[in-house]
Amino acid sequence: MPYASPTHNLEPRLLNLVSGSLLSTGPDFTAQSDLFAAGLDSMAIMQLLLMVEEEFGVSIPAESVSRAHFSTVRSVAALIAARLGLDAPAHAPTALPAPDSPAPSPAKDQPRASFERLSLTPADNFVLGLDGLMRRTGQHGHMAHSLLLLDPLPDVAALRTLITTAAHHFPLLSARARRRWLIGPHEWVPAGSVAIPTLRLLCEAGSARLLEKHGAVTAGDADSLVEDVINTPLPPPGKGSMVAFTLIECRDGTARLILTWSHLIFDAIGAELFLTALQHLHTGTGTPPDALAPPPAPDPRHYGQRWQSTLPMVTYFYDIMALPFRALGAPRMTPGRRKYQIITLTPEQSATVTARAASFSGELVTMPFHLACVMRAHDRVFQHRGVRSPSLVTTVPVQVRKKGGSGPVFQNHLTMFFAALTAGQMDTLDGAVKGITDLHQRFLKERLDLAFIDLLQLMRPMPPALHMEMINRYMKGILASFYHSHTGEFAPGLDTFLGTRITSACHIPGFSNPPGTGLFCNEKHGRLIITLCWHDGCLTNEERRIMLRSLLDDYGLPGAAVPECARLDSL
Repeated sequence: MPYASPTHNLEPRLLNLVSGSLLSTGPDFTAQSDLFAAGLDSMAIMQLLLMVEEEFGVSIPAESVSRAHFSTVRSVAALIAARLGLDAPAHAPTALPAPDSPAPSPAKDQPRASFERLSLTPADNFVLGLDGLMRRTGQHGHMAHSLLLLDPLPDVAALRTLITTAAHHFPLLSARARRRWLIGPHEWVPAGSVAIPTLRLLCEAGSARLLEKHGAVTAGDADSLVEDVINTPLPPPGKGSMVAFTLIECRDGTARLILTWSHLIFDAIGAELFLTALQHLHTGTGTPPDALAPPPAPDPRHYGQRWQSTLPMVTYFYDIMALPFRALGAPRMTPGRRKYQIITLTPEQSATVTARAASFSGELVTMPFHLACVMRAHDRVFQHRGVRSPSLVTTVPVQVRKKGGSGPVFQNHLTMFFAALTAGQMDTLDGAVKGITDLHQRFLKERLDLAFIDLLQLMRPMPPALHMEMINRYMKGILASFYHSHTGEFAPGLDTFLGTRITSACHIPGFSNPPGTGLFCNEKHGRLIITLCWHDGCLTNEERRIMLRSLLDDYGLPGAAVPECARLDSL
């Protein structure tokens, strides 16, 4: 039978939801377009489930969240119809049928690369405060690093030209953060002159030293050189470029290119988009990612309405902060050298982890599984120390960019998912995954993602130092028990850079001590990459092995040997 009210025209309504609110789609997007090719990922699926429940009154169980059911708008519509007890409509057996009532494509705002004044996003304001706190405590500011493994060595002259071109093309790289008045929110304003990012050239001992003719220095092994790079600070905003490049020639003829970036201008996805934009600048072909987001529309709500919208997040935050929690790092902000270890799983091992995640949290929604494994890995170290924390608390960045879009490259487009587990919940992997899943469902149902953005927006006029003082006090001075993110596929479609092949890629995040430790994941070429970061003194070598052993066991790889502290390794 045809769809009856209130589900009449279900498929076009769902298409409107997906193309208008969830994904950045083009005019050719139809009910049979591939949702995964359009950018659907695990976080977007959770948002879609919430939209379906709000729009159609249908709750889709976790066992139905499969790739087959979510491959197209049409397949999701059929699932909704089945849950409502309706017959799915008949469709002509064509390869790519048009939707019953195509949703109009939203007008695309013009991308911007230049600006006179640029408001900070709500997340930018938090990062500005954290960057200042870290600089005041000798931790070099909130910076991170994106590592590309290249084969063979790229052309140095082309790299120098590209860096100079990018500096002039993207003025935000050397912008200043200023208030329009003596008080009020900060804005980005262009610097008086363009600062060209630095390019360091290094040769690993035993390499062919081809870079020496370009002024490179030869010293040490490549892993130690990378560690030196991640401990080299960037200048404060307005005092130079907020990105830097390092090219290391390795003894096996390959190269490591490190993009060091201030978190004030990128998040991790933005850094990947920036590398993609550089490749477009180099080749002069294709459509580069949008640089800046269009100005936000004025908020029609008055202050009281905006404050009211934050209350669900405030309540949730206080519930989390009521739990006693610890970190493995120092009890207060402490400078120290940053360490790292990168482990790249084989394709077979990566497939095992994917299947294991699906068995616990579903085929497509993997965040609860990975976060639960990382929490249990930290819990094992606390147990080894004999001072088990009653609970662990962390924050997981959540992208608010539309999935499948081409940008924007710059600024932080994030909200935060606050997660906590008690010691009892961490005793079993089942209990840990269920605990995270329950919290995440509350996070989505109560729209805490939007409430948190509203809360940060209301705090914009506050001086960043005071902003951080309040957050630091409520979070017991340690901000979190550890840091974690899973950024998915690293720069999808970016397989070459400056004409050389990218064999692997990952981020080495920078973070404060406390908490002093973090476990991060991403994927490249079908392989899962695990990055463990810690501040010197926060983990002993034995504790490092315990943490990684726990993670690999929970990942379903009990027979995999934990590599010694080689900083870049494969299992």
